[in-house]
Amino acid sequence: MLLDNPTQISFQDYYTGLPVPIGVNKSQRQRARLAQLYPDGRCSYCGMPAAATLDHVVPRAKRGGNGDKNCVPCCTTCNHDKGQLSLLRYLLMLAQRTDNKRRQVEQSRFWMRMAA
Repeated sequence: MLLDNPTQISFQDYYTGLPVPIGVNKSQRQRARLAQLYPDGRCSYCGMPAAATLDHVVPRAKRGGNGDKNCVPCCTTCNHDKGQLSLLRYLLMLAQRTDNKRRQVEQSRFWMRMAA
């Protein structure tokens, strides 16, 4: 039996159970899953729009799974920076960066006032 429209062939996604057309690769399924779970499309860590990757809150290297509760949308910068860090360590690292940046701004403002 020949199929009229071969693009209608699909299988169920392992994680969501939603039909996925055959020929769709893993990254396309990942993006579709992100769009369904997080329609605003923002990075979960920095809030930037157009989060392009999927991050594991508990890294897979530390036995984190691929389930929806462990995966969040993330921009490539935050995903690369987080790497295999736990969520707590990553958030502490971000807070330290913010404090350092705040100190730099305060110091530059101080020197601008002193120069005036």
